[in-house]
Amino acid sequence: MPRLVDFYSRLRLDGRDVEILFVSNDSHNNDFKDYYVYNMPWLAIPFDEDVRRFKLAEKLGVAKVPSLVFLDGNGHVLTTEGLDLVFNDPDGGHLFRMRSKAQRVVYDMENNNNTSGHTACK
Repeated sequence: MPRLVDFYSRLRLDGRDVEILFVSNDSHNNDFKDYYVYNMPWLAIPFDEDVRRFKLAEKLGVAKVPSLVFLDGNGHVLTTEGLDLVFNDPDGGHLFRMRSKAQRVVYDMENNNNTSGHTACK
């Protein structure tokens, strides 16, 4: 986790528009508090909001712990392999060049760069 804290802090200091939302999978509130309060400078869904935490994890396809999912400003998934990105892209450059799948489809359709096999109408 220290590496993620460094990654996040560096991006914020560089003026990057990025935020992390911690979604705990802890079994007990004290475990959540011990881990979150002392280690993380970002937002978190309150521990007692079980339904909200589990629905979000399900919606994002979180299948393992820990997981780090990056979303764009519209809530579209950029990558579900966020931990790999943090370890392999310490300055965040690749993250900010990524576009969501939804953005790529629109871009491809607008530019008639059809890789899906579907016909794009203009």
